[in-house]
Amino acid sequence: MMTYGLALGSLLAGILLKKFLASTDRPLRAINTYIIWLALPAVIFSTLPDMQFSTKLLLPLLTPWLLIALSFLVIYPLASRLHWCVEIKIAVTLMIGLGNTAFFGVPLVKLLLGAGAVPAAIIYDQLGSFIILSVVATAAVAVYSGDGKRPSVKSILWKVVRFPPFISLLLALLLPSTEALAGLLPLLSLLGNTILPLAMLMVGLQFSIQVEPAYKWPVFTVIAGKLLVTPLIVIAVGMFFTSNPQVFNATLIQSAMPPMVTPAILLIGAGLVPRFVATTLGLATLCAFVTVPLWIMHWGFF
Repeated sequence: MMTYGLALGSLLAGILLKKFLASTDRPLRAINTYIIWLALPAVIFSTLPDMQFSTKLLLPLLTPWLLIALSFLVIYPLASRLHWCVEIKIAVTLMIGLGNTAFFGVPLVKLLLGAGAVPAAIIYDQLGSFIILSVVATAAVAVYSGDGKRPSVKSILWKVVRFPPFISLLLALLLPSTEALAGLLPLLSLLGNTILPLAMLMVGLQFSIQVEPAYKWPVFTVIAGKLLVTPLIVIAVGMFFTSNPQVFNATLIQSAMPPMVTPAILLIGAGLVPRFVATTLGLATLCAFVTVPLWIMHWGFF
């Protein structure tokens, strides 16, 4: 609970700090670089080598692909029926389809479920969310940004294989167990524990609560779809798909995460309704501090 309070405090600290900074670009880049290059690889190396692959991991592997597919098949057509502009449609679709599974989800799974559940959370993130981000989200933002640039297959694959956490995942799988890194485990644990507060600080630095009237229903759609509907889908599928409590709980937590920070940054950088994206990201993350524990208390298997 103390760590959970630290995460919420970090979010509020980011909101407060934003008021005193002329620009948040440099601190955001610095935090993002640190997490991607050091903190997240540290979590992977300290947990993944002990993981034993089995069919029970199919649930966290396939769930993110199911959710992004449903987002494009259901949410995008729904947004079209509601006559939302194309920028809002793609933003809503990506924000519901992709959760903050690396910066928020992995450390939260470790906090709530323990280190034994982290490998399932990493599988969900690295073989699901990250690849979807690299392929689907990057291509979608490029197509709808209107700059005329289209990512090639080669550029997408190169982006995937040189991503530090993905490289860490491949290297960690080559290790027989975490005992091979016994001398480094205290340092790896220390680095990994910094992800959650720093990620919340990032969200706070981008936070905006000014909801324009035209954005009220899209904001509500993202919050309800991401924090309420997607976990229900996972519960419906997971109860029949796995009997392993740790795997189910880890998958449930990952599916209940607020929208992912990186596609939000891509959308803002491309000029696709930046105010809507920043506002929705902040509000959904605040709401997640309430909804995620409720999902676990009422539906999690312990």
